[in-house]
Amino acid sequence: MKNKLIILVVSLVMTLSFSYPAFAIDGTAAGPDYGPNAKAAISEFGIDENCVEIASKNDTVSTLNEMIMGIAPDASESNPGMIYVPEGTFNVSSTLKVLPNVVLVSESGVVFKSTSSANMVKLSGSVYGGVFDKQSRTGNIILYDNITFKGKNGIVKKTNLKNTNLTAVQINGAARNAKVLNNTISNCKKNGISSYRAGHFAAISGNKISNIGKGGGGSGIDIVQSDVSEISNNTISSCKGHGISTDTETFGIAKKSVVLGKVTGNKISNTNHHGIWLEKGSKITGGLDNNTISNATSNDLGLDKNTSVNIMNGNTFTSAKHALVMVSAKKSVLNVGSNNIFKNGKAAGIAIGKKGRVTIKGSNNLITRNKKNGIQIDKYGVLVITGKTTITKNRWGINMMKKGRATIKNCIIKSNKKGAVYYIKGAKFKKSKCKVKGKIYKQK
Repeated sequence: MKNKLIILVVSLVMTLSFSYPAFAIDGTAAGPDYGPNAKAAISEFGIDENCVEIASKNDTVSTLNEMIMGIAPDASESNPGMIYVPEGTFNVSSTLKVLPNVVLVSESGVVFKSTSSANMVKLSGSVYGGVFDKQSRTGNIILYDNITFKGKNGIVKKTNLKNTNLTAVQINGAARNAKVLNNTISNCKKNGISSYRAGHFAAISGNKISNIGKGGGGSGIDIVQSDVSEISNNTISSCKGHGISTDTETFGIAKKSVVLGKVTGNKISNTNHHGIWLEKGSKITGGLDNNTISNATSNDLGLDKNTSVNIMNGNTFTSAKHALVMVSAKKSVLNVGSNNIFKNGKAAGIAIGKKGRVTIKGSNNLITRNKKNGIQIDKYGVLVITGKTTITKNRWGINMMKKGRATIKNCIIKSNKKGAVYYIKGAKFKKSKCKVKGKIYKQK
């Protein structure tokens, strides 16, 4: 890896005061004194020689735009260019345009402050590091361009994005293969990260997202008529809307399903609606695994009609106001694997709505200490348990409405305050190979 500094002299940038390289005794250019973000970005993006460092912390966003335009012609997927900002506070009075194959790299002390309602950054390349403060103005902080990203383009990483009256990261149109990684996002009036009809993109991972939707209803991560391969290891808290949400219908536009791949390792707390909400037609196909969701005002996990989760393992759901997990409507399907915990719900641990279906086929699942029922089954709801499941210390273990159906095997149902199972006339309940302690009450 070479650490050379090439100054691109074109008519557009002749008047700019770039920092020039020092020279070694043999006349070759010596590399600049890069900070940790620059060193990491050079390694990660495979940047070789096409680098420019801003000369003065008093330079403006127009200077940066001109530098980007100057370096872009020599940048490529195999050899990206880097604009390096080691220090300074910059007033952003117009949109900063990061072009394809260019990486804007800022050290942690660099601050970009918005002075307009325009989007702060329009992204075709990548952004690494820096603080972007919208200062409670309208406009998004980072807006993805409507292109298919290739190579190392479309990455926003290790930034601090805050104080916008709209959304921190907005992914629009055909912005395929984007990645939003390891950022800190806070104080957004709408959403933290949102995709709007953005085709398929790659990953939203490792972000810390807090204080979202202060204008009412925004989500930490909102996926609108788009597909995502991976949503993982994000920490999301204090959202006026949902922690993670999908939208399949919007503003009269024809319905488009949302497909999420892996949803894993996320920690979601204190949301004013659902922790995770799947709107009708949405699917999780790669597994809902090892998430911790707590203190949702509605449900920790909510499934609308015609939604599905193919399998879930190792999740912990606690302290939601309604059901911890709500499978709310017809043709909604939840397949439960192993090692899931449903505890301390203010209502039910799992609630199965009309024509919803829950299958528990893994082992070591625990449903406990929910104030009402361990599992609540509504009219025409279906519960099938074949894997080892313990239902204990709830009001009722299982409570079934008329025409609900439950077939359980390998269950341990014990120490529930009112009894093990309650079901009314017209409901169907079958059990085998279960250890049941407590009353099974069938209403006549």
